[in-house]
Amino acid sequence: MTIAAVPTQSELFALSSAHLRIQTEARRIAAEFAPRAREIRQHLLDHSEMHPELWALFCDRGWPGAALPGDYGGTGGGLLAMTVVLEAFAEHNIVLWMPVLSAAIAHAISQAGPDIARDV
Repeated sequence: MTIAAVPTQSELFALSSAHLRIQTEARRIAAEFAPRAREIRQHLLDHSEMHPELWALFCDRGWPGAALPGDYGGTGGGLLAMTVVLEAFAEHNIVLWMPVLSAAIAHAISQAGPDIARDV
């Protein structure tokens, strides 16, 4: 009888290659916007919406739907994908709280909500 090797803690918590690609892209974009962090935060406070230029980049990459399965219009990355993106921006003092709540609710509905809610 062979016993499988027990994964190390770093192996257990390592990002997948897909999540690493998302992280790399998010960090690159966050670094580009870092000099404008104050402007981006102020836009959020003044207009209750993400900065339009940043939001367009988010949408182009499918990040607003990162937590949703493909069947519901998302990218299938799960909550971890959304977390990786938000963390990359937070590293540059660009806090994007608006997409967090909607992504978490959409993810919960896609996983456990009634069929009628998932099909909306």
